[in-house]
Amino acid sequence: MAKKSNMEDLRRLISIGKEKGYLTYDEVNSVLPDELVSSERIDDMMMIFDEMDIEVVDSSQEAKILKDKIEKDGEAADKGDQALALEEDTGGRVTDPVKMYLREMGMVCLLTREGEVEIAKRI
Repeated sequence: MAKKSNMEDLRRLISIGKEKGYLTYDEVNSVLPDELVSSERIDDMMMIFDEMDIEVVDSSQEAKILKDKIEKDGEAADKGDQALALEEDTGGRVTDPVKMYLREMGMVCLLTREGEVEIAKRI
């Protein structure tokens, strides 16, 4: 039951991040349960945020600075860059081989201790 609540909290956090374009570390920490905080779990969440173009910043103030910088860079871009960006849009598919590899690796179940021992005995 707690896992469903954690997943709902994560989904809510992702939707907030998509809306604002960023999340603060405090928002992320509020969703993470104390017993499940591990470096692997945090890395997984950060990869998810990165894939969805959600920046994680220290405070809202830094996010405002980041947003202003992005807007200034966007205004400076010429029409050729915009046309190139439209051509590169692949409809949500990942074309970066590293991202594709990491996404596929995230779908593979890890070995349990017993499974690892069993494979080691076969070798």
